Amino acid sequence: MGAELDRRPDSLTHYYYTLCSFARATAVIAQSLAGIAYCPIDIVKQTVQTATVVQGKESRMANPLHATKTIWNAQGIKGFYRGFVAMNCLWMP
Repeated sequence: MGAELDRRPDSLTHYYYTLCSFARATAVIAQSLAGIAYCPIDIVKQTVQTATVVQGKESRMANPLHATKTIWNAQGIKGFYRGFVAMNCLWMP
């Protein structure tokens, strides 16, 4: 009798699993949209950090504005979304 209750479309369990699926789907969409905004910021931050480490004391990319211009001139918009899929896979629910 308990198994029959779970198969009925009006059972509480059915609604619970539907709600959980909807919540997961909206979380994935929200993370993807947040990644679109956050990925360029993260790329610029990482570029400034690694330029300091790789080039030693004097960095050619001393500030985020210069790093942004360098990325834009070298790679265009694609340069700001390197690693977008990997970053989203890391933070997806």
